[in-house]
Amino acid sequence: MDGFNGSFSTGITFAKTPKFNNSFNGNYRKGKFNIFATLGNNIGDYQNGGDIFVDQDQSKQNLKIKSSNRSEFFKIGTDFYINDKNTLSVYTNQAFGNNDFNINNMLYFPNTAQNYFQNDEYDSKNKDSVYNLAYKKLFKKEGETLDFEATYNNSKGDQNSYFYPNGINTNQHDVTDAKDNSSVINLDYVNPLSEKSKLELGAEARITRTDNDYATNRAGIENAGFTYDFDIYSAYATFGQKFTKFSYQLGARVESYQVKANYTTTTQTGKFENDYITVYPSAYLNYSLNEKNIFNLSLSRRVDRPSIQQTKPIPSF
Repeated sequence: MDGFNGSFSTGITFAKTPKFNNSFNGNYRKGKFNIFATLGNNIGDYQNGGDIFVDQDQSKQNLKIKSSNRSEFFKIGTDFYINDKNTLSVYTNQAFGNNDFNINNMLYFPNTAQNYFQNDEYDSKNKDSVYNLAYKKLFKKEGETLDFEATYNNSKGDQNSYFYPNGINTNQHDVTDAKDNSSVINLDYVNPLSEKSKLELGAEARITRTDNDYATNRAGIENAGFTYDFDIYSAYATFGQKFTKFSYQLGARVESYQVKANYTTTTQTGKFENDYITVYPSAYLNYSLNEKNIFNLSLSRRVDRPSIQQTKPIPSF
């Protein structure tokens, strides 16, 4: 509908400390253009803690964690309705975060002379930027569509850590810096060949680059650098048919996966590389016994890879 639409919401959560959140959503459409925007923020303090008892040495560890979190974000974009069959859309997401952690870590032993106390402070700042372009085309044949989408994501985060053993400032300090860049490009085509059959084709490229640095002045711990880059190129095809009570869909995705990782410290270097092509087939069968009972049988091959955070040998809290 033409005109302006919008909504605003605000909330507060009460626990040991209050948390606040606010958001605004709005869009304005006039003729061939629709402009939309979202603004929001979250503010709050959090308290966590726990106890750990080790039976072997009869020690007890007490943790008290306090954190102050603040984040702001906005999304703005537009849809351009070229005509009834073609639509172009662009948007960007921008998010900013600040997190401050304070950890009190106390260790108690039967021999009180071994008791140990440490206070840690972590100051983190993050920025995430997303840029998206999408194009949709409708053909004369009902149900025939072509979709193109490209997304670029840039993330930056740094953390400063300070350690006070037994409450004493000994100038122990860590600095971590992380940069992640990723691009995803998709092309999808759907063609209903007849009333009973449909063909789907698609291709995708995923390109990711990460760079991480870790520096410390603590004794016995080395500075480190870590890069983790991977490219995934894939194409898929599926074909399905429907009959009176029976339907099926057969498909396969061919994927090329390439990864390179490098880990360096003051005294060592480690590398990892992998490059392979895999086919992931899938099959779906459906049988309608009657209006209230349907049998489904599916078989597919999938892959579950670790996230970038799971691969990093660099510490972050």
